[in-house]
Amino acid sequence: GFQVEEVPYVQGGDRTAMIRRKLSQYFYGTPYALAMSLGRQKQGRRDERMLFTALTRPPQIEPWLTVLHQAEGRLVGLFSVPTVLAEMPLLLGATETRHMVLSTTRAGVRQTLVDNGRVTFSRLTPLVTGSTEEMALTCAGEAEKMYQYVTGQRLIGRSDQMTTHVLAHPAQMS
Repeated sequence: GFQVEEVPYVQGGDRTAMIRRKLSQYFYGTPYALAMSLGRQKQGRRDERMLFTALTRPPQIEPWLTVLHQAEGRLVGLFSVPTVLAEMPLLLGATETRHMVLSTTRAGVRQTLVDNGRVTFSRLTPLVTGSTEEMALTCAGEAEKMYQYVTGQRLIGRSDQMTTHVLAHPAQMS
């Protein structure tokens, strides 16, 4: 899950309490939640833009964590697909600071907006049949919807262009 919100800029214990409260409001019941600062606004009260994110279905990863614990393995971190995708365009040699990544999985098509190496928005569109044709049509349609959304949210200007990277299995690239 992902939520972006502008919050008052506070520090110390007040900041910790506010972040803990926001995470519990958005993602009650999961211990795998994180708040990331997306920077402060340049005008007005200079509020801070925060991305609140969490793995919302802990039972899906509990078996893996149990086996890892039994093997006395060390866990360095848990990363969702969108947070890993934020690094992918840089690894592929892309130079844009703002881009969209569309990735196809059995679950559907995930649209992730990356700005300066940080995820600022991500959502999953489920697929009905999972066919290559459906994936292609969904990628095209969702890319357009995502562009309209980020334009409406004023994350980009109306005349700005945005590069889109599509990650798909080689058999589905046609």
